[in-house]
Amino acid sequence: QIAKLFVSLRAGGPDDSKFYDGIDDYAIYENYGSPTPIDLGENFDISFWVKFGGTGLYSILQRGSDSVDDKYWYIQTVGDRSGRLEFQISDGVGFALIQTSSAVNDNKWHKIIWTRSGDNHKVTVDGIDRTKAGNIDPGIGDINNPSREIIIGAEIVNNEFYFKGWIGGVKIISN
Repeated sequence: QIAKLFVSLRAGGPDDSKFYDGIDDYAIYENYGSPTPIDLGENFDISFWVKFGGTGLYSILQRGSDSVDDKYWYIQTVGDRSGRLEFQISDGVGFALIQTSSAVNDNKWHKIIWTRSGDNHKVTVDGIDRTKAGNIDPGIGDINNPSREIIIGAEIVNNEFYFKGWIGGVKIISN
């Protein structure tokens, strides 16, 4: 099967990144009526470059929200403010939460890749596997929520978790 690139936002990596001020900045990718709706299926890669400008609880990428939607996915910093990242998905029945084993809020650029292959998840930071085992329900299916946009740099459903730092090279690929 051929991989399908759904969206490439600011695809140049760190040199083509956007600064988010941590107060009210965010970007939206809407695919309403798009000829290629974003449908990740059960196998995908989401990659991006990130450089943190603070140590808060930040949302990096999301589609849908765990507070109002059955189906969603998001990437944010772990709630303990350790600088690690967490990756969460739900199909309305099953749930998965994966974290990185090391912090990335060290004011340096990091290339992050989240790969999902069915029930298997892998997170690499700068090419090194940094997956920390988490809660993963077996058999999670369709996580797509076409009524929601992809948000970069905030959790705007609840108007919180504004990212402070740089995000670039966002790519979302279905495999």
